[in-house]
Amino acid sequence: MLAIRCCDRFTSSGAQRAGDINGFENDLLHGLTFRNVTFETVPKQGWACGYVDLDTFSATDVSPMLKCAAGPSHVADSYAIPGR
Repeated sequence: MLAIRCCDRFTSSGAQRAGDINGFENDLLHGLTFRNVTFETVPKQGWACGYVDLDTFSATDVSPMLKCAAGPSHVADSYAIPGR
């Protein structure tokens, strides 16, 4: 089991994609926490996030919005940014 606490008051500029976060099929990420994450320039692609323990996942004040899945994440599952 991998427990992660990430990103409290994180600001980024120049990113092409918000990010890719993935655990493993039989080893989910536990305790994944994001707070106050913003991009100065909104990236063209959103997040891809998979194999996460959803009971211990938290994303507060994250823009673009971050949603994760308990199963695999694919590029097609990433969240598009409106207007892009």
